[in-house]
Amino acid sequence: MMKNIRTKSGAGFTLIELMIVIAIIGILAAIAVPNFNRARAQAKKKSCVANMKTIEGAVELYNMENAVSGATPPTVANLQSNGYLKAIPRCPSKGTDTDYTITSTAGTSGMTDIECKDHGFLSKQEKEDKTKGM
Repeated sequence: MMKNIRTKSGAGFTLIELMIVIAIIGILAAIAVPNFNRARAQAKKKSCVANMKTIEGAVELYNMENAVSGATPPTVANLQSNGYLKAIPRCPSKGTDTDYTITSTAGTSGMTDIECKDHGFLSKQEKEDKTKGM
């Protein structure tokens, strides 16, 4: 008959070693997750600012081609339907059609500003980027 002989070998990990490894992984996760979330939020904000700059360029082109100098700017949907935008940009934070509004002041030196409901005005975002050295 064959007997099952168990010999104690040194292969494997002890409970203490496993607990130390799990604690180290937990510490690394606690450091990495907030940094990852901050990077995601910053990427969404930068994408939104890029969308606002695209809309601003489309508004300027619309105003030049249509000799618009009044305080009534076109809507984003109007820019898209007239071919100034290929598609309506969506803010990556929410992603709805009504994310961006265009405001303008009257006159030839009028300012056009784009607003996102989540990230604020383009002029404010550009000012923040310049103060951060971006």
